[in-house]
Amino acid sequence: MLKNLFLFFTSLILTILFIEIILNFFPVTSITRTKPLFSYSEPFEVSSDKLSKKKFSLYTWDMKKPIARYTNNYGFFSNFNYEKNFEGIFVVGDSYVEAVQVAFEDTFHQVLSKKINKKIYNIAISGAPLSQYEAYVSQICREFKPQKIIISIVENDFIESLYENRARAGFFHYHKNGKLLPTYYNVSSFRKIANKSSLIKYLYFHLHINSKLVYIMKYFFDKTNYGLHVSGSLESKISSANIFLRNMKNYCLDPENIVFVIDANRIHDSNNIYSNKPLQIDILKYFESQARKNGYNVVSLHYSMQEHYKRNGLKFEFLNDGHWNEFGHKIVADTVLSSIIK
Repeated sequence: MLKNLFLFFTSLILTILFIEIILNFFPVTSITRTKPLFSYSEPFEVSSDKLSKKKFSLYTWDMKKPIARYTNNYGFFSNFNYEKNFEGIFVVGDSYVEAVQVAFEDTFHQVLSKKINKKIYNIAISGAPLSQYEAYVSQICREFKPQKIIISIVENDFIESLYENRARAGFFHYHKNGKLLPTYYNVSSFRKIANKSSLIKYLYFHLHINSKLVYIMKYFFDKTNYGLHVSGSLESKISSANIFLRNMKNYCLDPENIVFVIDANRIHDSNNIYSNKPLQIDILKYFESQARKNGYNVVSLHYSMQEHYKRNGLKFEFLNDGHWNEFGHKIVADTVLSSIIK
């Protein structure tokens, strides 16, 4: 009996090690966040490893569209280093700006950069909420001389900005009374091992084992929430939007030089832009109207993408990944450019 158990566990361990070694040769998506965050941390510390090369592919089991991307001296995904006191345009956001699904030169900010023949710095990381955008803007204003800041806005930016509704620690959140503070995050020993394991990353990013486990737990135990993330009410989302729009007036640019690029309803329900009766998402409609009332420059992608789809039938995201594809980034760049020119 003991001998059989020993053989079983030995075989299991060797099999796992074999799979781990094999997966190292495949484009398993890399972890971008590997740093702790403390009460004294600066916003730019919410970034990836500096001067590193990372592998990515679409979040599918067969790891389609492999790509390698590089981080710069600040730890952001850019093919060039950033210089202090740079005077120019900045783009702030989350995974839509980080855009590791496409080549760096195909990201909307670099397409825009080529069109206007001016260098553009992107400050972004996957998972960042609206509150982290504000934190980034605060440090941009301290370290650089921005002429214009372009901020990408997507639906999940809002509820995750509130500390009590955070999806994860390690970002700047709106704590009690809307105060912007870093939420403590420490990298545990297990997390460090997991960050380096190709097998664990494959299970997480490509087989989505975490979401499947949550579904199983909900099914068997009838729970409404596992972990910290909750969907949140429209009122909570409006609250974070109001805090953000109010606070953005405290920084180094006038509202007309802050451009909000608001995503279209592309992947939600039957009333997205690919349907006959497209509707805008409530919180994005609210944010757009309030931003305009406060004098900010607003670029809505909803109608622009809707019209493009009617003309050519091409979608703006990958089949199994809601992030913008190369065509989506091109349309975003064109829409932003035409708005700035106006």
